[in-house]
Amino acid sequence: MPLQEARGRAAGLVTIVVVTDDGCTLIADLFPAQGRGGQWSDHSVTFNGIPWRLRTGAAWRDLPEQYGPWQTVYDRFNSMRADGLLDRILVRLQAKLNPTA
Repeated sequence: MPLQEARGRAAGLVTIVVVTDDGCTLIADLFPAQGRGGQWSDHSVTFNGIPWRLRTGAAWRDLPEQYGPWQTVYDRFNSMRADGLLDRILVRLQAKLNPTA
C-alpha cells in the first residue's frame, strides 16, 4: 500500500498520512536527481514531513526531527508547489490507489 496512516505518539489524536517505501518507489523518478551543488537529503523522509505539516497545521519550525531540518522540508515544499511536482505526485499516487477513476 503506497499510503499509510500513522498516529501521533503524544496524544494519539492526529492522524497523518505518510508515503510508505512502496509509495516512494512509485514516485521516485519524479524527484530531482542528485545535482552538482551537494547531496540531497533522502526525498522520502523529507517528503513525508510535508503532509505532517499540512495535516497538523503546526509551524514549520515545529516539524519533528525525523523528517530532517525544517528549513529543508519548507524549501522543498515551496519548490515542489511552484513547479507542479506536488500535483504530479498526487496524480500518480491517486492513479495507483484508485485505478478505475
